Amino acid sequence: MKRTRFTLLAVVVALALMGAGYAAWTQAFNLGGNVSTGELFIKITEDHEYVVLDENGEPADAADDPGFDVETETDGEGDRETITELTFNLSNMYPGTRISSTISFENLGSIKAVASVGEVDYPADYTLWDALDITVGGSTIEGSGQVKFDNFKDAIIGYVEELDPESSAVSVEIVFELPYGSDDTTENLSLTWTIPIVFGQQN
Repeated sequence: MKRTRFTLLAVVVALALMGAGYAAWTQAFNLGGNVSTGELFIKITEDHEYVVLDENGEPADAADDPGFDVETETDGEGDRETITELTFNLSNMYPGTRISSTISFENLGSIKAVASVGEVDYPADYTLWDALDITVGGSTIEGSGQVKFDNFKDAIIGYVEELDPESSAVSVEIVFELPYGSDDTTENLSLTWTIPIVFGQQN
């Protein structure tokens, strides 16, 4: 009788240990199967100012303010991939006008982001574009037409190829200047172009 009780007790203990072990294994499996990939969120801000220069490169009074703004629109915020469209609108540029625009990119998410360019909406006409002296981060954008535009967008992407969530914002200064000696072929012309920047998580 004692032997039977002892055997039964041993079986109960063994089952209890197996149950505890199974429960522990199940818990560990569940924890490993619910790992978050993090959140992707890039904050973009823009600020600009302008000055009109005379033939000597000195500030002069402006008859009219140039028209300039940068619109941003983001799709997929918080997902593994977001697309932010930067739409530039430029108008009322007359000889001697210089516009300085600073665009800042800050990773407020929890994962490292890498940037690339999506399908670009190119300017409809390059007359004003080619007349402009453009610098990105102090470097002159060379070329003409679409080549100059591609060099422009590539220069911007070069500043934001990788954004770490623990780093401060990355800012890039873009300067558009219509030289004082420009002719009247650009009079009353305007420019609108869109650069879609795709931010994805680093693999």
